[in-house]
Parts: sequence; C-alpha cells; structure tokens
Amino acid sequence: MPFHSHPHRSPSVSPAAARLRVLVVTTELPWPTSGGGRVRTVAQLRLLVGHPAVARVRVLAISEDPDEAAREAARRGLEAATGCSVAPPLLHPVHVKAHPAFLPALAWERARGRPYVAAKWDSAAVRARLAEELTGAPYDVVWLDHLGTMVFLDDVRRLAPRARVVLDEHNVETEFFSQLTARVPPWLRPVARWEENACRAFERAALEAADAVVALSQADAAAFRQLAGVDAALVPPMVVPRRRPFAAGAPAVCFVGALSWRPNAEGVTWLCDEVFPHVVAADPELRLLVCGALPAGPGGVRVPAAWRRPFVELCGFVPDLESVYRQSFAMVAPVVGGSGVRIKLLEGMGAGLPVLTNRDGAHGLPLRDGAEVLIEDDPRRFAQRLVALRRDATLAQRLTESAYHYLERHHGPAAALGALSRALGVPAGS
Repeated sequence: MPFHSHPHRSPSVSPAAARLRVLVVTTELPWPTSGGGRVRTVAQLRLLVGHPAVARVRVLAISEDPDEAAREAARRGLEAATGCSVAPPLLHPVHVKAHPAFLPALAWERARGRPYVAAKWDSAAVRARLAEELTGAPYDVVWLDHLGTMVFLDDVRRLAPRARVVLDEHNVETEFFSQLTARVPPWLRPVARWEENACRAFERAALEAADAVVALSQADAAAFRQLAGVDAALVPPMVVPRRRPFAAGAPAVCFVGALSWRPNAEGVTWLCDEVFPHVVAADPELRLLVCGALPAGPGGVRVPAAWRRPFVELCGFVPDLESVYRQSFAMVAPVVGGSGVRIKLLEGMGAGLPVLTNRDGAHGLPLRDGAEVLIEDDPRRFAQRLVALRRDATLAQRLTESAYHYLERHHGPAAALGALSRALGVPAGS
C-alpha cells in the first residue's frame, strides 16, 4: 500500500472548530489561469475563502518557473485574486520533456515502484516546507489539490494528526493511463499497462485514505465509487454567466485551453486537419483563434506543423479573453480523450458564446446536443454545423440562453457551497 496506517482519522470537523483554518497543497502555482486545472484551483480557493465556516486559507504550491521574480509576481497575483495567504512557491521541475535533467530522479522513484503520477511531484523541499507550515500553525483541514499531492499524505497524518484531509481530484487519473495503453505502439504496451496498473493501485489507495474526496462531475464521482467504493462530494466548477450580445457575423471562432495538455493539443490538430478545410471551403474568411500556452520542450516552444495554416491564428496565452470573445461568434471545444470537466468550455458558455464540441469535450457534463451546446464527432458535420451557426442568429441566441440557465442550475454558488460544506465536514449553511 502506498500509505501507512495511522491511528487517528478525522471523519468530520468538530463544530467547536468552526471558522476553520485550511492549508491547500497544490501541484502547481495556479496563477495566471493559463489552463483549466488552474481555473478550477482558483475557483476552489475563492469558494473556500468565501465559505462562512472558513477563517483562513493558506496555499503551498509548486512552480516550474525558474524565474524567482516571476514566481513572486504570480504569488502576489494569486493572493489578490483569491484573498488567500500564499507561501513563496517552491521550484520543482516536473515535466521531463521541459526538464530532462529531472529524469534520473524520476527513474529512481519509478524503480522503487511508485507510479509516475505520484513520483513526479515528490520533493524534499516541499516536504520540508510542509513540515514548517504544519508545525508552525494549527490547521483544521489540509486540502490536497490533485491526486499527485497525496504523496505527502503520510507527512500530513504524522504532523497534523487531527486535521481533516480532503483530496480534490481534478480528473480520474487512471482513465488517462488506460487511454495511453490503448494508444501506444504494441511494443510499448506492456510498459504502459504496468503504469496504468500502478496508477490504479495508487489512486484507489489515495481515495480510500482521504477523509473526503471532491469530484468535478457525476461521471467522475461514479468512477471513484467504482474504483474505491467512496462517495465523493460533487463540487462543480462555479461559473457566473456574463450576459453579452451575440457577435453576429464575427469572422472567427476561438479555441481556449492549455496546449501542453495532450487532449487539447489533439483537439486543435483535429480541427486544423479534418474540420477547418471544410469550413473555409464554405466560408473562406473564417479564422480559428487558438488561445493557450503553447507546448514547450528543451529547445523552446514547439508548434505542430498541422497548426501552421493560413486560417489559424496562434494567440498564445491571453490574460484577458474578452478581446478574443469579441472577435468570435462561437467557441469550438473538441478534445481527444482525457478525463474530468472542460472548464474553459463552461467559461465560454458563461461568456455568452455558443459552443460546439464533441462527445469527449462534453464528457462529465449533462449537456444536450442542440439545447445548451452543439455536440458533433464527425468532422464534416462539425464544419457544416459551425458554418450554419454563424448564419443563424436565432439558433445562437437559443443556445446561449439555454447555456445560461444550465450554468445557473448546475454551476451556481448554492450548489457549489453546499457540496463544499460536505467536503469540509461542516453542516450546510454553517
């Protein structure tokens, strides 16, 4: 088992401990909000700060940015955006493509039997800082953001045995490795299957070891129940609609997402290779605005050849998407594989953009084709429906209004705060 047994478990927080002190440990400094995972973490931090039972939220985060000044600016930005106290972020290289010097340490952890999803986050510096935090101030709740932070669970149990431990799962990580096993060449499949099995064992043990588990969607909650028999608290991404006029006749559609995440990158490639040739044949002036941090490697930014097309504008990371939304009559949000919930899709709906996605993009959300969004997997039909949407303001308005109602029902403050109370172990409304 990846986790040691500890005599004390905290199934709930005592009412006497109301006005909780919460320490959030997260796998990356989530500012600026350049990807869906960061958006989710920032939204959770705002929810925690705004919860009536919470007195203080402190954040301990990892960063891969070697620029200390940039890390400090991001720390200040996160404090201003959320109202949390944020510890100086710790430098820790995670992605071996960008930091190949990290490979030997990762290989050693793997040789000890730890799965990649856990080994890549382990850090002596984080353990030391975590010990400082937990021994320097009392915490009622330790909120472990992303599965990878469960590598620190034994430290938390030892140093803060009375704290309630909440695991906030952004995805069903085992699903990613299952998809990887199916995708790799046959000669690599045994290695991929080993990784998948190791991830499954770690994720199951992590779900069982936490005092509470948070899921983003009903689909994820069902997966956690099947994997480990746990009943997760569904804390949906909170999205507040901003009503804005439909940009009728606008010359572009936008795709928004972190392009270093494979499902997003493959979604953009699918749009460029299989969808947009049909789009521009029918409507030559249309452009695809691709917004998100571009994938990087040892040699710098890498732009796939498929994205270098006359109809594609690579915008990079855009801090304020309002200017992009004003140029766009719709958001396209297809992804290939993946797990969890597409938060940028929800944000597009909240910004008043009609959304066209595929089944993978709508995964985990009770969205209906033709009601709140358009859902299409066939590339030619995707192109046809996109061109038709530009010409049909009535359809666009109907989709937008249905999307607003959907967000108010499923992603409003009441639903999110009620589920958050359950995760924190306090009565709803307290």
